[in-house]
Amino acid sequence: MRFIASILFFLVTSLCGCNTEFGSCLKKVQDLHVYQNNTLVIPLKSKTLVFSQTPLKGYDRYDPFLNLYLFKPLDVKYPFKWNKYLKNKELAAISDRVICGKIIQDQEGLDHFAQFSKPLKNSAVILNGCCELIAINTPKGIIQKHYLQRFLSGKNNYGDIGIRVMYKNNHVIVHTVNKLINSPFERGDLILRIDNKKIASLQLFEEKVLFAPIGKVYRVNILRDGKKKTFKVKVFPRKGGGFLDDTFFEVIGVYIDKDLRVVRSSYESLHVNDKIFIIDKQKVQTQKDIQRALSDVGDTFRIGLNRDGLDIFIEINTRKNNGKI
Repeated sequence: MRFIASILFFLVTSLCGCNTEFGSCLKKVQDLHVYQNNTLVIPLKSKTLVFSQTPLKGYDRYDPFLNLYLFKPLDVKYPFKWNKYLKNKELAAISDRVICGKIIQDQEGLDHFAQFSKPLKNSAVILNGCCELIAINTPKGIIQKHYLQRFLSGKNNYGDIGIRVMYKNNHVIVHTVNKLINSPFERGDLILRIDNKKIASLQLFEEKVLFAPIGKVYRVNILRDGKKKTFKVKVFPRKGGGFLDDTFFEVIGVYIDKDLRVVRSSYESLHVNDKIFIIDKQKVQTQKDIQRALSDVGDTFRIGLNRDGLDIFIEINTRKNNGKI
């Protein structure tokens, strides 16, 4: 019993210590009205950074992938500063309360947000003990400092080479391929090098592609079925991912919601309210199903969809899109 009491005392005092250490940071967040119904309004020295899932107006810049907005600076005495020197050991996610912990998984592109060591239900600023900004938490996970600062620097677009990847057995492996752009990749390709530089992690690969200038040409080395291959790929603007739907159809101007219904289209054969149910003989029920189906199509393929209660099939030629993205 004495041992159990000692453990409980340690846990309680540790929790109280955390709340005490970040008490001034909580007060700052409250005084500056940072947390507003799961929206974050973060005053910085010369700008105001906002995260919001509700569309806003009057902004200077907007990143639809991360739901970030930039507004003119607020007139506050003590805006937030970025962490520069302190190691990110003891951190706190602060919204309407303090949750202490640390970042246990770094952000890996737009599809794998960073993760905190404790469950976080609300959007929150993540601060160190000096109340300096480290990252922000969102319903999808944590957006880290270098993504936030890239947006603040004036960049709100991202690069794409037509693939989504995963990390397995210390290798970056192609998971899905966008054949709507006639991509040379195939599912299962193991990416060895880009411009003769070894790809050591998923994070490095994602940032190499996402942060590349649009139009840049990369020389890529892959391993496919035990054989090494090399080809060149051009970086085009990313259209989906993060908080945006990502089916691959976005590159031809077609946007599909999670019910697989077309909500916007500039492609003549696909109409708003069309509901897709099959692609090239593969039944699809989720956006990921669509990605996988588009990974395996040839130069032409058929889409089955329901239009005004009637099931119809249309044909798409991927060659028409080559060079137009």
